[in-house]
Amino acid sequence: MIKIVVLIKKRADMTTEQFRAYYEDSHTAHALRHLGHLFVEYRRNYPVFTARVDGKNVEGSTDRLAYDVITEIVLRDQAALDEYFRILNQPDVSKFLNEDVEKFADSAASWFTICEVEQHKDSAR
Repeated sequence: MIKIVVLIKKRADMTTEQFRAYYEDSHTAHALRHLGHLFVEYRRNYPVFTARVDGKNVEGSTDRLAYDVITEIVLRDQAALDEYFRILNQPDVSKFLNEDVEKFADSAASWFTICEVEQHKDSAR
């Protein structure tokens, strides 16, 4: 399995409620329409607390979150990831989704990460 983790910071001029409503009602629907057939899992996680851990002290905050949503997309295999990028790179899809992202995200503060999933045998219940 391959997991895509997307860390998104909302635009500064949006409230948390506006961001979440747009992300869930608009962007998620578009992503599912174009790419959903490839998803094994699709999860959006909305942080309510964030903390920096330095080994001695934990400093936390509920009003200064590092990201406004952490999205997880699980794909079956490399072929699905290749197809994911093939679709994303189609000019009409790319243009549409990139323009949509600018409506809600601070792109410079957001990250896209591809992960290999390793699951401990005892947690595979």
